[in-house]
Amino acid sequence: MGLFDQILGAIENSNQQGGIGQLGNIVSTVEQLSNAAGTDPSTIQSALGIVGNYVHSALQEKQATEGDEAAQAAVNQFSGTSPNPQAVDSLLSPFIQQEIAQVVQERTGLDASLVQQFLPTLVPLVLHLFQSRG
Repeated sequence: MGLFDQILGAIENSNQQGGIGQLGNIVSTVEQLSNAAGTDPSTIQSALGIVGNYVHSALQEKQATEGDEAAQAAVNQFSGTSPNPQAVDSLLSPFIQQEIAQVVQERTGLDASLVQQFLPTLVPLVLHLFQSRG
């Protein structure tokens, strides 16, 4: 399921934690990051999608090695719209963080060092989306 589909699903399902308020928080965060990067929001949305794929893989790995509860606990503990470096470090090795930065740079043109600075915001945001899709 694509990131856009996850956002829509969270908004449309009134039984989930998501909703219009969540969409506002996500849009606000994307706008703040795009302003900080001096780029358009669609570039940050693309970066968010790429980060989302890596976070999804990390959660699948955690689920396979530590169980469903550990993966869900990571989502619950680290999801949000505020920066959280611990979320990045708990799910993504330094090597994977560098790989993400390189892939985002190649696909969006965002500087890799800027992408690494944004990871503490992007990872919790992705987890927030995963949490709200239930």
